[in-house]
Amino acid sequence: MTAFPGFDGLRLAAALLVLVSHAMYSRAGVPPGDPVSQWLADAGVGGVYVFFIISGFLLSRSLDREGDALRFAVNRVLRIYPGFIACVLVTALALGAAGSSLPAAAYFADIELLHHIRLTLDCLCSNAWLPGVWNYEGDEAMRRVVNGSLWSLSAEVLSYLLLLALWLLLRRSVLVTVLALVGLTLATRLSGGAYDRLAALSFTLPYFAGGAVAYLAVRAWGVRTGVALCCVAVVVLAAVNGHTAAALATFGAYAIVWLGTLDNPLSRLSKHTGDLSYGVYLYGWPVQQLVRVVSPVDTPWVTVALCLPLTLLFAWLSHRLVEAPALRLKAPVTSRLRRFAAGAGGAAPVGGRVAGIVFAIAALAVLSWPQPVWWWVSACLLALALGTTLLAVVWRKRCPPQSNFGPVQDGSSSTDRPS
Repeated sequence: MTAFPGFDGLRLAAALLVLVSHAMYSRAGVPPGDPVSQWLADAGVGGVYVFFIISGFLLSRSLDREGDALRFAVNRVLRIYPGFIACVLVTALALGAAGSSLPAAAYFADIELLHHIRLTLDCLCSNAWLPGVWNYEGDEAMRRVVNGSLWSLSAEVLSYLLLLALWLLLRRSVLVTVLALVGLTLATRLSGGAYDRLAALSFTLPYFAGGAVAYLAVRAWGVRTGVALCCVAVVVLAAVNGHTAAALATFGAYAIVWLGTLDNPLSRLSKHTGDLSYGVYLYGWPVQQLVRVVSPVDTPWVTVALCLPLTLLFAWLSHRLVEAPALRLKAPVTSRLRRFAAGAGGAAPVGGRVAGIVFAIAALAVLSWPQPVWWWVSACLLALALGTTLLAVVWRKRCPPQSNFGPVQDGSSSTDRPS
């Protein structure tokens, strides 16, 4: 029951670290002989790790406290997709147009514009170029990177899918589910074949699993300051010896959860502005590239000074106009889907369990299929949702619920807690 007022601030700090990290890379690379810039450039991935640790902790807690697969799925979709879709459209139709070397008429007439929007929305990544954008012509490695921050979104969403699938298969036990996550993590570290088979998740899975393990530790023993400080000392010692990543995924996860129990300046800022971390993460890269196109100076700290206010503005607009309104739909959408499920097969408990198991098996098949069908993240999620719904409808028709099951209750709650 511990409160975690510091998580919003930690997420915003992580997003800002990623933004600064990207700014350290000028067109000529990190300035030589500048160890501070080099350290900041390398530290950006640590911000991504913090996101995954917090997600693993909060989502394990959500499943443990609520035990509701439908609510879990709705909450995750409304947390990720509205802001992401808005960012893709704003980048393609506004920021990209402003940063393209083509005239506006030629830019909007190019078929690659629609191709970029479609592919990016499907794969939750940046793998389709925009015509003339960011002056990347001649740099084939960067040509398709319109928004370099998006690479982690597909791993984030697929981590949610893995957690839910394991939880549905393993008798809805969070303890066993987290142990399974740890087992998969160890398998990807000990076996190249396992690493390749879970290619969508292998890189970030240790941190997501570390956050989930931290939840079990907090559930069992609470958050202890002395233990957390020892964990911080272990992470520092490991960093000195070149083992930062492994220490952060294990001892560091508990330390980050402890920091989440402490209020901090960025958390206090978030109380007034709303959670800007997701917006900063989404818009940081395209805003930086646009600044570099229009600015005659391309040095790291000038880039930070110019792009930070603009990125915060886009993040605030994203939160106020897109993210917050979408999150207010959590309870109504869950309630309506639950009523639909009651009419389409959800009234039969056996049918609901069968549909959940089939969904989980299909999700694990998608994640581990030799051909990477998971690359098309959005299409896979939609297919899994529609397939599960169809199975529930068929089960309803073949095996109608018996009267002794009693009336179907609407399990939605007006106190839907965000995770």
